[in-house]
Amino acid sequence: MLRVDGFADLEGRVLQSFESFFNLLSVLRDDGLVEGRNVALDLVLNVLRDACSVLLDLLLRVIDVLVSLVLQVDDLLGSLVRLLGGLSL
Repeated sequence: MLRVDGFADLEGRVLQSFESFFNLLSVLRDDGLVEGRNVALDLVLNVLRDACSVLLDLLLRVIDVLVSLVLQVDDLLGSLVRLLGGLSL
């Protein structure tokens, strides 16, 4: 009798585990808390945001280099004008 009750309890626990698993799957389906489409969309948007931030950082570095080049050329030309002006006097 004890074996039959133990087997019945085991069967009930296995069925309860399967029922819990199927409930979890129903929650995670399209109608549940987490929708697969939203997760994929979030991943795509996250990658795009990271790519845009990297490209913006690269663009700002290029602009920084170009501005420093213009300032160096301006300083060099100013020195050249002073030198040529000093030689003519």
